[in-house]
Amino acid sequence: MKPSIPKIAVIANEKNYVVVAKPPGMLSQVDQSLDENNVQQIVEGRNKKKLHLLTRLDRPVGGILILSKKKDFTIHYTSLQDKGLVAKEYHAIVEGQWPEDSTTLEHYLYHDQKYKKARVMDKENNGYNKTVLHVKCLKKLENYSVLSVLIERGRFHQIRAQLAHAGFPVKGDVKYGARRGNKDRSIHLHASKITFSNEKGEILNYTVDLPTSDNLWSIAAENINKDNG
Repeated sequence: MKPSIPKIAVIANEKNYVVVAKPPGMLSQVDQSLDENNVQQIVEGRNKKKLHLLTRLDRPVGGILILSKKKDFTIHYTSLQDKGLVAKEYHAIVEGQWPEDSTTLEHYLYHDQKYKKARVMDKENNGYNKTVLHVKCLKKLENYSVLSVLIERGRFHQIRAQLAHAGFPVKGDVKYGARRGNKDRSIHLHASKITFSNEKGEILNYTVDLPTSDNLWSIAAENINKDNG
């Protein structure tokens, strides 16, 4: 029996691009596993045309993905991203109590392709790229903290690696030192919001609600709503 196609919510379907909500546990695009249940192939099937994936999320991460329908828009978006004009907000639940209300983490990352992992250093080193995270603590729980995370330029496993290096691994992320994995193999990291301008210079905001899979995410949602209110 052919496996059922997972549900992928469409946030916006515009002339030049599509914005969708990727479920945690699904690939953003096809990889060496050739898993057909990946967002790009499914959305391409719905639109009956090839699309270019502009944003990517790790398999255990859920949230916003954008796929371009036209080459001109791909060039436009890529230019914005190269100039640091695409704002991305993530929400994370990490182990431990974050010590400050807000802080900026600056590290140097190296993509270790052999082990499919990001290596982190505090000081500049050959082959390592500077990475910056802006972190705001929304709620401290007994064993966890709810964080809002802004990235300037995304790099491979950046948020997961930098938070873990700071001593606060994302819940469920055993690859980066979490105590235990989540039963569904997701991690508590979610791409919640993206902001960029279209070709006319109009500012666009797209958001995806947090998962409702457990109580921790529900607590996070309550505190995010308070922060936004």
